[in-house]
Amino acid sequence: MNCLGFDGEDKDKEEEEEEEEEEEEYYSVEEEENKLYSMDGIHTHGTFSIASVHSHSPTLDRAEIVSGPGTFFGIYDGHMGSQATEFVSEKIFSNIVGRVLERGPRFSLIFDRTISMMEEEYKEYVRMDNPRGPLSTVGTCCLICLIWKKILYIANLGDSEAVMGRLDKKTKTMMVKPLHPVHSTKKQKILNDYQASHWPSPEDSSSHNKILVWKNMAWKVKGFIPLSGTIGDTYLKFNDFRMKDKSNRFYYSGPRIRKPLLLSKQETCEHRLDEETDRFVIIASHGLWDLISKEQAVKIVHRYPKKGAATRLATVAMKRSVKNSDVSYSDLKKMRKGTRKAFLDDITVMVIFIDRLLEEADSAAKPLYVRSDQHGIKVTNSSGEDPSYFCLLH
Repeated sequence: MNCLGFDGEDKDKEEEEEEEEEEEEYYSVEEEENKLYSMDGIHTHGTFSIASVHSHSPTLDRAEIVSGPGTFFGIYDGHMGSQATEFVSEKIFSNIVGRVLERGPRFSLIFDRTISMMEEEYKEYVRMDNPRGPLSTVGTCCLICLIWKKILYIANLGDSEAVMGRLDKKTKTMMVKPLHPVHSTKKQKILNDYQASHWPSPEDSSSHNKILVWKNMAWKVKGFIPLSGTIGDTYLKFNDFRMKDKSNRFYYSGPRIRKPLLLSKQETCEHRLDEETDRFVIIASHGLWDLISKEQAVKIVHRYPKKGAATRLATVAMKRSVKNSDVSYSDLKKMRKGTRKAFLDDITVMVIFIDRLLEEADSAAKPLYVRSDQHGIKVTNSSGEDPSYFCLLH
């Protein structure tokens, strides 16, 4: 856990930039010309703020918030296409609901098995299309969370991240609490794990069988992606999905795969929440974390009003993406989707404020379903037309 103090008098340049955000005009969901979509609302345990910046065309990010007896929220950050992201985001919550109805709210087990099921279902989806076709190179990160009674459940594959803003009772300072492991080759632990698995050392550039390749200033699995865990990317996991044509950009040499080069399983983390100290959770795709540190993000959310919190973070990230370039922030906002990606990745960020905790699930909570996709951010089923989304009872 990292500690942040906000009582100091000295302010660096970044802090001054962050304070200026209070004066910014926030972009509503209707202001699509800036490709920054946002929404603020109420969930079962407090308020929420969500924002999405579209850089790719179409955006590769998806996200959802489902509020009913509990609060479910997730981010799905795709790569090499949006098919895996769309596949997972459309199925994962209903899959969780089905397992809850069968087994009760054993969420740690259910999260683990649901993500494994998503991997298997997507694998079969690719196999039916073409095992060595374009879909075999498409994958997605997956970060899902649930507040149920007084416990926060989190399961993650990939490099999206969630952190908690926690108040220290004694010092009255805000703490940054990491909530889960991150499957990114930027982490030394991940590099160590690859070495410990008896695979060739990433430093051994002469190895024909090396798994990690240094490319474009990052360690990448077979030179393709800087992740160690995903849903999809079947060409890096199974021999019958590997490219055979040496002219294919996703072909790689080496012996048969003895085990998947990327993880597709994880362990769900549980955090018992404290209403007096646990103030909010920030969950975002790596596009945000590439530009804003965890400490800075928690500081910004803590310092300013709840409304517009996610938009504020996304705006700070956009400004920083062009800070050392010849492009102005104003020019960046005007760029069409597809051209922005030279400066920043797609960004999706949510701030889930924890204003109240419940001993039991709130069966009387007003149902809400918010979805972020290539069309923006919208509310659906807000009156409960589809009860399958809100049957997480007892």
